[in-house]
Amino acid sequence: MKMKRFLIAALVLVCLCGCNSTGNSENSTSSADETTTVSAAADGNEAPANDAESTEAEDGSSDSQLKDVFTEISETVELPDMVELNDNLLNRYYGLTTDAVADYAGGVDSSGVGQDEIALFKAADESQVATIEQALQNRYDSKLSQQENYNPDEAEKIRNCQVETNGLYVTLIISNDAAQITEIVNNAIQ
Repeated sequence: MKMKRFLIAALVLVCLCGCNSTGNSENSTSSADETTTVSAAADGNEAPANDAESTEAEDGSSDSQLKDVFTEISETVELPDMVELNDNLLNRYYGLTTDAVADYAGGVDSSGVGQDEIALFKAADESQVATIEQALQNRYDSKLSQQENYNPDEAEKIRNCQVETNGLYVTLIISNDAAQITEIVNNAIQ
């Protein structure tokens, strides 16, 4: 009789632990879903959340000039694995909303160690240019501050780059190949 009670108590405990584990896995699933979405966007298997910027015409061409520029950069310059910018990352990294931009593209080094970043923005109008400049400058300053004592090589890479504005276009290009990437961008937006 005692053995029967022990087995029933053990089964109840297992069920309760299983239920508690399920509750935690829902939270884990939420995080995993976010990571999966970001990874899928980085791999190009899933379109970024900004459908207006990432949709493709029926002929296969992109509606986003800056997405095309980023593709050209990726094909011309050897870049690290990058997480492509999407609406969620636009807000997370730069504190910007899609209302401020007419077009954007780029990526951030996915390793978490390298500081390579290509952020290409076209402001929605002239009034948004300063907002985007400030957002990119804040990002630049934060990255530099984090790396100065942690990783001197990456800090030097950041120091050799800057936020640049050309009309409605605002860019932040952090790369050892920043000059070549900037040339590709400038040729495309002229």
